[in-house]
Amino acid sequence: MFNCIIVDDEMPAREELKFLLKDYKDIRIIGEAEYGIEAIELCKSLKPNMIFLDIQMPKMNGIEVAEKLGIGEWLPIVIFTTAYDDFAIKAFETHAVDYLLKPISKDRLNLAIQKSRKILKTINHNQTNGSNKSLENIKSIKKVCLYKNGSLVPIAFDEIIYAVVENGQTQIMTEKDCFDYHNPLNHLEDKLVEGIFFRCHRSYLINLNYVEKIEAWFNGTYMVQLKGCKEKIPVSRNKVKEFKKIMAII
Repeated sequence: MFNCIIVDDEMPAREELKFLLKDYKDIRIIGEAEYGIEAIELCKSLKPNMIFLDIQMPKMNGIEVAEKLGIGEWLPIVIFTTAYDDFAIKAFETHAVDYLLKPISKDRLNLAIQKSRKILKTINHNQTNGSNKSLENIKSIKKVCLYKNGSLVPIAFDEIIYAVVENGQTQIMTEKDCFDYHNPLNHLEDKLVEGIFFRCHRSYLINLNYVEKIEAWFNGTYMVQLKGCKEKIPVSRNKVKEFKKIMAII
Protein backbone atom coordinates (compact mmCIF):
# COMPACT_ATOMS: atom_id res chain seq x y z
CA MET A 1 0.00 0.00 0.00
CA PHE A 2 1.33 3.42 -0.99
CA ASN A 3 0.41 6.44 1.13
CA CYS A 4 -0.10 9.76 -0.63
CA ILE A 5 -1.14 13.33 0.10
CA ILE A 6 -2.80 15.83 -2.21
CA VAL A 7 -1.72 19.47 -2.21
CA ASP A 8 -3.86 22.05 -3.99
CA ASP A 9 -5.30 25.39 -2.91
CA GLU A 10 -8.53 24.65 -4.78
CA MET A 11 -10.91 22.20 -3.12
CA PRO A 12 -12.67 21.12 -6.38
CA ALA A 13 -9.28 20.09 -7.79
CA ARG A 14 -8.50 18.03 -4.69
CA GLU A 15 -11.92 16.37 -4.82
CA GLU A 16 -11.53 15.51 -8.51
CA LEU A 17 -8.13 13.92 -7.93
CA LYS A 18 -9.47 11.93 -4.97
CA PHE A 19 -12.26 10.66 -7.19
CA LEU A 20 -9.77 9.53 -9.86
CA LEU A 21 -7.54 7.83 -7.30
CA LYS A 22 -10.41 5.70 -5.96
CA ASP A 23 -9.74 3.25 -8.80
CA TYR A 24 -6.28 2.46 -7.38
CA LYS A 25 -6.62 0.00 -4.51
CA ASP A 26 -2.93 0.20 -3.60
CA ILE A 27 -2.98 3.98 -3.09
CA ARG A 28 -4.27 5.42 0.18
CA ILE A 29 -4.85 9.15 0.65
CA ILE A 30 -3.60 9.99 4.15
CA GLY A 31 -3.81 13.77 4.02
CA GLU A 32 -4.59 16.98 2.15
CA ALA A 33 -3.02 20.40 2.22
CA GLU A 34 -4.17 23.72 0.86
CA TYR A 35 -0.89 25.65 1.03
CA GLY A 36 2.82 24.97 0.56
CA ILE A 37 3.96 25.44 4.16
CA GLU A 38 1.13 23.19 5.35
CA ALA A 39 2.22 20.56 2.80
CA ILE A 40 5.81 20.52 4.07
CA GLU A 41 4.66 20.06 7.67
CA LEU A 42 2.27 17.31 6.58
CA CYS A 43 5.04 15.50 4.72
CA LYS A 44 7.36 15.70 7.72
CA SER A 45 4.76 14.25 10.07
CA LEU A 46 3.07 11.65 7.83
CA LYS A 47 6.01 10.76 5.52
CA PRO A 48 3.90 9.80 2.47
CA ASN A 49 5.36 7.72 -0.34
CA MET A 50 3.78 10.00 -2.93
CA ILE A 51 2.64 13.61 -3.19
CA PHE A 52 0.36 15.14 -5.83
CA LEU A 53 1.47 18.74 -5.85
CA ASP A 54 -0.17 21.76 -7.47
CA ILE A 55 2.23 24.45 -8.69
CA GLN A 56 0.26 27.71 -8.61
CA MET A 57 -0.41 28.32 -4.90
CA PRO A 58 -0.27 31.44 -2.71
CA LYS A 59 2.87 32.32 -0.70
CA MET A 60 4.86 29.18 -1.60
CA ASN A 61 4.37 27.49 -4.96
CA GLY A 62 4.71 23.78 -5.68
CA ILE A 63 8.20 24.11 -7.18
CA GLU A 64 9.44 25.69 -3.94
CA VAL A 65 7.74 22.97 -1.90
CA ALA A 66 9.44 20.22 -3.93
CA GLU A 67 12.83 21.93 -3.60
CA LYS A 68 12.47 22.12 0.20
CA LEU A 69 11.37 18.49 0.40
CA GLY A 70 14.50 17.48 -1.51
CA ILE A 71 16.88 18.90 1.11
CA GLY A 72 16.54 16.10 3.68
CA GLU A 73 17.35 12.40 3.66
CA TRP A 74 13.78 11.41 2.95
CA LEU A 75 11.91 12.37 -0.21
CA PRO A 76 8.51 11.28 -1.54
CA ILE A 77 7.60 10.66 -5.16
CA VAL A 78 6.47 14.04 -6.54
CA ILE A 79 3.81 14.29 -9.26
CA PHE A 80 2.99 17.86 -10.23
CA THR A 81 -0.59 18.79 -11.18
CA THR A 82 -1.20 22.15 -12.81
CA ALA A 83 -3.30 23.98 -15.36
CA TYR A 84 -0.18 25.54 -16.92
CA ASP A 85 2.67 24.03 -18.96
CA ASP A 86 5.00 27.01 -18.37
CA PHE A 87 6.67 25.36 -15.38
CA ALA A 88 7.46 21.95 -16.88
CA ILE A 89 11.20 22.40 -17.34
CA LYS A 90 11.65 23.84 -13.85
CA ALA A 91 9.42 21.10 -12.40
CA PHE A 92 11.57 18.28 -13.76
CA GLU A 93 14.67 19.96 -12.33
CA THR A 94 13.24 19.13 -8.89
CA HIS A 95 13.36 15.40 -9.80
CA ALA A 96 9.59 15.10 -10.14
CA VAL A 97 8.39 11.80 -11.58
CA ASP A 98 5.66 13.35 -13.73
CA TYR A 99 3.85 16.56 -14.65
CA LEU A 100 0.08 16.32 -15.18
CA LEU A 101 -1.87 19.07 -16.88
CA LYS A 102 -5.38 19.84 -15.62
CA PRO A 103 -7.95 18.62 -16.33
CA ILE A 104 -6.16 15.36 -15.54
CA SER A 105 -7.00 12.52 -17.89
CA LYS A 106 -7.30 8.94 -16.63
CA ASP A 107 -4.69 7.75 -19.13
CA ARG A 108 -2.06 10.29 -18.06
CA LEU A 109 -2.76 9.67 -14.39
CA ASN A 110 -2.40 5.93 -14.96
CA LEU A 111 0.96 6.44 -16.67
CA ALA A 112 2.20 8.55 -13.74
CA ILE A 113 1.01 5.92 -11.25
CA GLN A 114 2.74 3.13 -13.16
CA LYS A 115 6.05 5.01 -13.16
CA SER A 116 5.68 5.77 -9.45
CA ARG A 117 4.94 2.14 -8.58
CA LYS A 118 8.13 0.96 -10.29
CA ILE A 119 10.24 3.46 -8.36
CA LEU A 120 8.55 2.74 -5.03
CA LYS A 121 8.95 -1.00 -5.47
CA THR A 122 12.67 -0.49 -6.08
CA ILE A 123 12.92 1.70 -2.98
CA ASN A 124 11.05 -0.85 -0.86
CA HIS A 125 13.32 -3.62 -2.15
CA ASN A 126 16.43 -1.64 -1.18
CA GLN A 127 15.05 -0.86 2.28
CA THR A 128 14.16 -4.54 2.83
CA ASN A 129 17.76 -5.43 2.03
CA GLY A 130 19.10 -2.86 4.47
CA SER A 131 19.80 -0.13 1.96
CA ASN A 132 17.99 3.18 2.32
CA LYS A 133 18.23 4.64 -1.18
CA SER A 134 14.96 6.56 -1.41
CA LEU A 135 16.51 9.91 -2.22
CA GLU A 136 19.12 8.47 -4.58
CA ASN A 137 16.54 6.46 -6.55
CA ILE A 138 14.28 9.44 -7.12
CA LYS A 139 17.12 11.82 -7.92
CA SER A 140 18.57 9.33 -10.40
CA ILE A 141 15.55 9.94 -12.64
CA LYS A 142 17.12 12.26 -15.16
CA LYS A 143 14.93 13.77 -17.83
CA VAL A 144 14.27 16.99 -19.64
CA CYS A 145 10.93 18.33 -20.82
CA LEU A 146 10.94 19.17 -24.53
CA TYR A 147 8.51 20.81 -26.93
CA LYS A 148 6.96 18.95 -29.87
CA ASN A 149 4.04 20.42 -31.85
CA GLY A 150 3.09 22.69 -28.96
CA SER A 151 3.11 19.91 -26.34
CA LEU A 152 5.68 19.04 -23.69
CA VAL A 153 7.24 15.57 -23.72
CA PRO A 154 9.54 14.24 -20.93
CA ILE A 155 12.67 12.66 -22.45
CA ALA A 156 15.22 10.63 -20.48
CA PHE A 157 18.79 11.92 -20.81
CA ASP A 158 20.03 8.60 -22.20
CA GLU A 159 17.55 8.88 -25.09
CA ILE A 160 19.30 12.01 -26.37
CA ILE A 161 21.73 11.31 -29.23
CA TYR A 162 22.88 14.88 -29.72
CA ALA A 163 21.83 18.52 -29.56
CA VAL A 164 22.54 21.16 -32.17
CA VAL A 165 22.09 24.91 -32.56
CA GLU A 166 20.77 26.01 -35.95
CA ASN A 167 19.75 29.59 -36.72
CA GLY A 168 19.87 30.41 -33.02
CA GLN A 169 17.46 27.59 -32.08
CA THR A 170 18.53 24.59 -30.00
CA GLN A 171 17.22 21.23 -31.21
CA ILE A 172 17.55 17.85 -29.50
CA MET A 173 17.69 14.63 -31.51
CA THR A 174 16.59 11.22 -30.27
CA GLU A 175 16.27 7.96 -32.19
CA LYS A 176 12.59 8.63 -32.81
CA ASP A 177 12.20 12.38 -33.07
CA CYS A 178 13.52 15.94 -33.08
CA PHE A 179 12.54 18.37 -30.31
CA ASP A 180 12.84 22.10 -29.72
CA TYR A 181 14.66 23.22 -26.58
CA HIS A 182 13.84 26.80 -25.65
CA ASN A 183 17.15 27.56 -23.97
CA PRO A 184 20.79 27.98 -25.06
CA LEU A 185 22.96 24.89 -25.55
CA ASN A 186 25.00 25.89 -22.48
CA HIS A 187 21.86 25.55 -20.36
CA LEU A 188 21.32 21.98 -21.56
CA GLU A 189 24.99 21.10 -21.17
CA ASP A 190 24.86 22.10 -17.48
CA LYS A 191 21.96 19.71 -16.88
CA LEU A 192 23.28 16.61 -18.63
CA VAL A 193 25.49 13.98 -17.05
CA GLU A 194 29.15 14.93 -17.20
CA GLY A 195 31.31 12.23 -18.78
CA ILE A 196 28.47 10.97 -20.99
CA PHE A 197 27.77 14.15 -22.95
CA PHE A 198 30.54 16.09 -24.64
CA ARG A 199 30.53 19.58 -26.17
CA CYS A 200 32.53 18.71 -29.28
CA HIS A 201 31.78 21.99 -31.07
CA ARG A 202 30.18 25.31 -30.17
CA SER A 203 27.06 24.17 -32.04
CA TYR A 204 27.01 20.49 -31.01
CA LEU A 205 26.62 18.47 -27.83
CA ILE A 206 26.89 14.69 -28.30
CA ASN A 207 26.09 11.59 -26.26
CA LEU A 208 29.36 9.62 -26.22
CA ASN A 209 27.48 6.35 -25.77
CA TYR A 210 26.16 6.75 -29.31
CA VAL A 211 29.55 7.21 -30.99
CA GLU A 212 29.79 4.60 -33.75
CA LYS A 213 32.69 5.80 -35.90
CA ILE A 214 35.37 8.51 -35.75
CA GLU A 215 36.99 9.78 -38.95
CA ALA A 216 40.19 11.85 -39.16
CA TRP A 217 39.51 15.19 -40.88
CA PHE A 218 41.36 18.31 -41.98
CA ASN A 219 43.87 20.10 -39.74
CA GLY A 220 43.93 17.33 -37.14
CA THR A 221 40.20 17.49 -36.43
CA TYR A 222 37.63 14.69 -36.50
CA MET A 223 34.16 13.90 -37.79
CA VAL A 224 31.94 11.74 -35.60
CA GLN A 225 29.27 9.31 -36.78
CA LEU A 226 26.58 8.61 -34.17
CA LYS A 227 24.31 5.56 -34.08
CA GLY A 228 20.96 6.26 -35.70
CA CYS A 229 22.20 9.55 -37.14
CA LYS A 230 23.00 10.24 -40.83
CA GLU A 231 24.70 13.55 -40.15
CA LYS A 232 28.42 13.57 -39.37
CA ILE A 233 29.27 15.85 -36.49
CA PRO A 234 32.48 17.91 -36.33
CA VAL A 235 34.94 18.05 -33.45
CA SER A 236 36.40 21.57 -33.42
CA ARG A 237 40.18 22.10 -33.14
CA ASN A 238 40.02 23.46 -29.60
CA LYS A 239 38.14 20.30 -28.48
CA VAL A 240 40.36 17.71 -30.22
CA LYS A 241 42.79 17.17 -27.32
CA GLU A 242 40.02 16.60 -24.80
CA PHE A 243 38.09 14.39 -27.23
CA LYS A 244 41.14 12.20 -27.93
CA LYS A 245 41.71 11.74 -24.21
CA ILE A 246 38.07 10.79 -23.53
CA MET A 247 37.88 8.37 -26.47
CA ALA A 248 41.40 6.95 -25.83
CA ILE A 249 42.64 7.92 -29.30
CA ILE A 250 46.39 7.34 -29.46
